[in-house]
Amino acid sequence: MSKADSRDRERRKRGLVDVTVWVPAHAVAAVRRQAARLERRRPIEKEAVIATLRANAADLARFGVVGLALYGSVAKDRATRESDIDLLVDFAPDRPTGLFEMIDLKRRLEGLLGRPVDLATPSTLKPRLKARILKEAQRVF
Repeated sequence: MSKADSRDRERRKRGLVDVTVWVPAHAVAAVRRQAARLERRRPIEKEAVIATLRANAADLARFGVVGLALYGSVAKDRATRESDIDLLVDFAPDRPTGLFEMIDLKRRLEGLLGRPVDLATPSTLKPRLKARILKEAQRVF
């Protein structure tokens, strides 16, 4: 089974249907925004997030990502329609990572997941929250 077929099957399991429509060129952006809003109204499922991230691990490696862990409401299966996706990222030690690289990675993850992403590294976690987050984090890869 191809990667596209597998992705389509997973989407159908989540109750999504592929719809192709022809719209005037000037309306494309508005239609895409509306489709994104509809998708965001559904609570995100942990299994779908993990599957998407694992399927795109090679792409994320281009950003220097060597590990990802999920924490927060999605990891606890308590996500709502408004929930963001909290991810803890490990970068390759030989890869310089600054603000712009984090922003690029955040945008890529939000594009893949269709949701806002809160991205952190172990070193950027607030000290009072660090132990709890590291304990509850679920390794994706």
